[in-house]
Amino acid sequence: MRTPRQQTSSVSIGLTPLIDVVFILLIFFMLVTNFDGLRLIDLSVTSGKGKISAVKQKSFSIEVVGNGQCRFAKNAVPCRDVRKTIESAENISLIQTDKPVTLYLKPTEETSLQDLLSAIDDLSASGVRNVLLAGGKS
Repeated sequence: MRTPRQQTSSVSIGLTPLIDVVFILLIFFMLVTNFDGLRLIDLSVTSGKGKISAVKQKSFSIEVVGNGQCRFAKNAVPCRDVRKTIESAENISLIQTDKPVTLYLKPTEETSLQDLLSAIDDLSASGVRNVLLAGGKS
């Protein structure tokens, strides 16, 4: 006696709706992504073994302590006021173009990366452009 076979139907997924969903997601992420908020900070790292330049540059060493504080000439100063402090103490302008002035930022052992980036951001906001990151002890 023969038993009747059940017919199995194969289920196929259409590619057209899948491609439509992928394109809708692509368009959605393109519309909601905001690239205007990204800012780049030019950052040069010195090795401490550079050659002496023939151009006479004035340079200042700033120690980044943390919590928005920097140390210039052994005095604690808010990082946002470093430019004003140096300009008043040295009677120069840090943002003039005819005489290059370099600020070397040196983090302490306790300085976090966020504190260092905040100090760089504060100096950039105050108009200082030539900021270099000085390394610690080798």
